[in-house]
Amino acid sequence: MNQIFKITCIYLLLSMPFLGIAQKGAQCNQLLKDVPINCIVAKSGDWIWMGTNRGLYLFNPEDGIRTMHEDGEVTAITMDRNVAWTSLRSGKIVTSNRKINFTVDSEIHITSLGLRGNDIWIGTKQNGVYVYDKQSLKQKKHYKKDNSELVSNEVNFLYADKSNAMWIGTSMGLCHIMNNAWKITNSGEKMYATTEKDEEIWFVGNRGLYKVTEGKPKNIIVRRDAVRGKVNEMYFDKDGRLYLASDILSRYDVEDKSVVFFDIKKGFTNDTPLCLDMDKHGDFWVGTSLRGLYRIKADDKKKTKAKEKIFQAKNLYFKDDSYELTYDTKMELNRLISYLKRNPEYNIDIIGYTNGLANEEYCNWLSTSRAKKVSEYIVAYRISKSRIKIRGAGKSNPIATDKAKERNMNQRVEIKLFKSPELDEE
Repeated sequence: MNQIFKITCIYLLLSMPFLGIAQKGAQCNQLLKDVPINCIVAKSGDWIWMGTNRGLYLFNPEDGIRTMHEDGEVTAITMDRNVAWTSLRSGKIVTSNRKINFTVDSEIHITSLGLRGNDIWIGTKQNGVYVYDKQSLKQKKHYKKDNSELVSNEVNFLYADKSNAMWIGTSMGLCHIMNNAWKITNSGEKMYATTEKDEEIWFVGNRGLYKVTEGKPKNIIVRRDAVRGKVNEMYFDKDGRLYLASDILSRYDVEDKSVVFFDIKKGFTNDTPLCLDMDKHGDFWVGTSLRGLYRIKADDKKKTKAKEKIFQAKNLYFKDDSYELTYDTKMELNRLISYLKRNPEYNIDIIGYTNGLANEEYCNWLSTSRAKKVSEYIVAYRISKSRIKIRGAGKSNPIATDKAKERNMNQRVEIKLFKSPELDEE
């Protein structure tokens, strides 16, 4: 998977009054330092809009940074053609061309913005949703729990879809408004983020991932280790894989349930990703809470033909200090065996892992024993040994902490499927 993507990290350097320019050819270009990136819009031409704790900036890898305004902490951005509407921590709404600058309420914390027709919708942390006319800047509505069907005054996101319906994600459920008719789903659930894929609306909350099918959110089963904590933002790439910015940055394939984590080993950071967006080239831009801006750059299509993929299963886990296969693990391996019989061009690489509690020598032995046990089970069902490689990776590459409730996720086996170069060339 590492050949598919390369990560170019761009730390943010702020040295007033001069703003740094990107240096071509450098793997890590420092532009602004220690400035939280709260929100990003990357779909507007060749420029990246960045809302930071200082103000709004435009960034381009070739031309560097432009300051749009430095009126304070930007909490949300929404685009109206080439004009960015931004909300500030002070309760203000400011546009990038400076033609609009007004205060909604100095006591509120604005969390999200959305454009619907001639209106600007403003979601808040504690005060519900305000609706203003874009032209006159007069307040038209103020939806709260006590005067509307809004299920909570804590709003996490606003999203106007292509049918001009407004979706409101709150701390107590999801609200859908179409032609002034309200529909409530996911009652009692904290709704975190939303995105769109092939004109389908997707949501994520504290109970799972959902796809709107025939007007109803359908729960999509997700690996439990794909996210950690609250999801700040999510977005699908061009191949239909879902990027999730939670306490970690992960890429999740909703079809085969495979997950890739971006961390220091992959050139990313262990800092919290707050926001992300994909530009017109398919590159992802990720804003973090302390370390600035990162780009996850997609290689050209000729290089994106994967020669290997990870077979992700739900139950390839082991008990503490054990390499015995559980019933659930055997059921998952049966699924793999069926796949291998149907696809003889694939070989497999079995990698065992452990938690990090024991010494390295013991962990290496135990992880190798787990890989061997899986191999023996597969071979017993007439899969040739020549198609199998095994190795123990010890306590490397943990995907969870070693606390009692989480460490079984580290006590696992991962299986990579790959074609031989000869078969791939044919």
